[in-house]
Amino acid sequence: QQLEVANPEGYNIASANIFSLTGKLVYTASKLGNNIRFSFPTGNLSDGIYLVMLTTADNISINYKISVQNN
Repeated sequence: QQLEVANPEGYNIASANIFSLTGKLVYTASKLGNNIRFSFPTGNLSDGIYLVMLTTADNISINYKISVQNN
């Protein structure tokens, strides 16, 4: 019921956003820093596919899809 994101390069993450495939913003966090790992709650999300968008302090976007199943 949570998403674990690894950051082995130590990027300074300015923001993290999770979107549904319809484009609705369902989670946002800011000023996350350069931790090696981040955790985001997914327990309140419906089962399905979501788009995760991380943005670094240097304005680099890192995007990927995740599958959420809260059984």
